[in-house]
Amino acid sequence: MAKNKLDPKSIFQKTSLYWLLAALAFLVYGNTLTNDYALDDWLVTTSKHDQVSRGLEALPEIFTTHYVTWGSYQVDYRPLVKASFALEFELFGENPKISHAINLVLYAIICCLLFSLLLQFFPAEQKWVLFSAMLIFIVHPVHTEVVASLKNRDELLSFLFILLVFQFSLKWFTYRTRKYVGMTILFLVLSLLSKMSSLPWLGILVAWLLWYNGESKKRVIMLAGAMLVVIAAYQVMVLSMLGDWLREFIFIETPYFQIDSAADKWASIISAAGHYLSLLVYPFPLCSYYGYNQIPIVSWSHWSVYASIAAYLGLIVLAIRGLRFNNMIGFGAMVLLFDLALFVNVLYPYTGILGERVLFGGTIGFALMVTGALQLVIGKAVNGDLLPRQLPASVLIIAMVVLAGYRTVARNKQWKSNLTLFAADVEDCPRSAKLHELYALYLRGEYMNKTVNDWKPLAYKAISEYQETLSIYERWPVPYHRIGVIYQYDMLRPDSALAYYQNALKYNPNFSIARQDYAICLMDLKRFPEAAKQFSKIIDDGLNEPEIWNRAVSCDLLSNDLESAKDHNSRFLIEYPSRSEPYIHAGNLLLSQKDTVKAIARFNQALDRDPVNTALREYVEMIAR
Repeated sequence: MAKNKLDPKSIFQKTSLYWLLAALAFLVYGNTLTNDYALDDWLVTTSKHDQVSRGLEALPEIFTTHYVTWGSYQVDYRPLVKASFALEFELFGENPKISHAINLVLYAIICCLLFSLLLQFFPAEQKWVLFSAMLIFIVHPVHTEVVASLKNRDELLSFLFILLVFQFSLKWFTYRTRKYVGMTILFLVLSLLSKMSSLPWLGILVAWLLWYNGESKKRVIMLAGAMLVVIAAYQVMVLSMLGDWLREFIFIETPYFQIDSAADKWASIISAAGHYLSLLVYPFPLCSYYGYNQIPIVSWSHWSVYASIAAYLGLIVLAIRGLRFNNMIGFGAMVLLFDLALFVNVLYPYTGILGERVLFGGTIGFALMVTGALQLVIGKAVNGDLLPRQLPASVLIIAMVVLAGYRTVARNKQWKSNLTLFAADVEDCPRSAKLHELYALYLRGEYMNKTVNDWKPLAYKAISEYQETLSIYERWPVPYHRIGVIYQYDMLRPDSALAYYQNALKYNPNFSIARQDYAICLMDLKRFPEAAKQFSKIIDDGLNEPEIWNRAVSCDLLSNDLESAKDHNSRFLIEYPSRSEPYIHAGNLLLSQKDTVKAIARFNQALDRDPVNTALREYVEMIAR
């Protein structure tokens, strides 16, 4: 460990700085405690999740399955996070207040641990500069997503354990005791089990040990090699246990990887990377989901491409100079570059193009650059410190903290529920197609799941939001389908729904749910021959459900297409011999041929399978007279 470093243990004992940082975290994020679940929380936190709702009983399954299994999606492996929610459910049931309290405590611990590490990284006389950086880190509005969104506990746990990896690595280099290597590996595994997003920080650790702390290259290489072996073994274990991820990306989520022009793709990726830096400097607007076209597709003629290139080149230069001169600004630039490296859409598409949670750890790099720059520009005080001796710097930092804290508190309120979040975000981020779609989805849920006296305004508002989505990206079939559903099933206006179903199928002919609703809509409009064709296509596409067969045969009969009805019904009987419907259809086909005796026999077979069908029993008795 370098000379003149402040002993973090003595700081904790002799000052109240840690308690001040924790208190600030609770002050700024305390209003999240009244929040409900929002956005993706339901995927891993509530009673709607099969594993979490079974509590500790589900732990073996949690540690041997994907993080999210939803429809055709099977993605990631983050068992430690789900295990924490299962334990919560075991102890407290479904209680968002407890969940938010745990997130807040984790955040406060992270802030104190990060400050402790910074005190070990930099000379003792820089204590107040580092404290100022931590103030900026704590109140920065981009952290709201991580703290207020319960699902993002994975980010909190992963970063917490990476910081502990740092802590015990430094102890090993200081005390040369093997137990600290074991603790380092343990916390690395725990970080991996939470989420792999903090892995770039291992690069920061190696860079610090080699260039800033001047440790032995041999020992650093040994530590890095051991961690790489652990990461590789972990990856092999997960892939052999679960296989690859199954997820279909759509255009509004990852547009840059689905455009034809390679030039526009890379121009857009570079431009989007600059948005991360702009959010650190000016965190407005904040979006729960960015995506297309909030972060637009651009060409090389757009100014944002070159602004982004200039900004990242500047960070690279500062990081290299920091290695040479061992300064805080350079270290902050290095932290920011490492933290963003995996999430700028270069190696793989990042869902939503960018996410505020990506900036969680990297914000300390930005904060160190700000305080380091203030120290450089305003001038060094006695012993090279900033606060509290430098009045101009103190006033500026306090102003930044107050303004950012105010913005963060306000943003926390917007995360109270899905409706409050999306209502705010569609105003602040009006070009995000996904946000409008999400807002419409939850508006419909509001009147479908609750008793609302005047539900129609909400229905029309939902339609309006879906139409806003389509004005941004008209080729997305999902909004067309959902508008059709509202008109057909909620408002009982199948005539208004028809065109929307047709557009959904125009842009995705394999959209089976939309085709089913389209066929039912045609039935409601008594356009039976057209409906029969749609049901027949659904069957030919491989959807083998009894209700589809039943409707197909019904439409054939109502269209008087007896040959098609016979064909479909014979296959229906083979597929579902224990159901009553194909025997009823067979009886009706025989009645159409005036074979009453055989028809009654078929109806009786239906009654054997459905003896409580009193209407059919009365019908059989009537025709048997």
